[in-house]
Amino acid sequence: MRYLFIILSLLFSNSVFSAAKKPDELGVYPPYLFSILKLIEWPSIGNDAVKFCVIGEPFLVPAIEHYAEDKTIHLLPVTAERKEYRDDISECHAVYIGSLVRGDVTEYIDSFNKAPIVIFGHRDGFLEQGGMINFVVVEEKLRFELNVENISAAQLTPGDVLTSLSTTLKDQGSNTAENS
Repeated sequence: MRYLFIILSLLFSNSVFSAAKKPDELGVYPPYLFSILKLIEWPSIGNDAVKFCVIGEPFLVPAIEHYAEDKTIHLLPVTAERKEYRDDISECHAVYIGSLVRGDVTEYIDSFNKAPIVIFGHRDGFLEQGGMINFVVVEEKLRFELNVENISAAQLTPGDVLTSLSTTLKDQGSNTAENS
């Protein structure tokens, strides 16, 4: 457990991501996505591969594929696939809804029927629209917010380390807690 904490501290430290010119560059996302997914427990993840689907951010797919080359999540290899908005994503373990998807995504997220799919985004109001993990820029650094209620409703369990690393936690009844 101590080694996990050290690795996560290094991974999420400012120095790891300060090399990026802008926090919204796609290259900074894959390390975050992988680290977060490793800290989430699925009821059943299968035994083939962890499938990461990307909607509205086409250049993120090759970035994930490149980063995933020799890495695993829960001992499984990772694949990335581009999807179009409103595509069926039931075979995905995680979905990133990118900035090219405009407007409210509540109805689309609701169509997942609380399936055990981790839903990432980077937009204002994303957690209130049903998203689980929203990336935010704080002092020119990429951080993330969690909606624990949405994660739990999808039969997923966020680890304690994950909740402690988030900038904001939204839980039952839309209570919000800021983490330092």
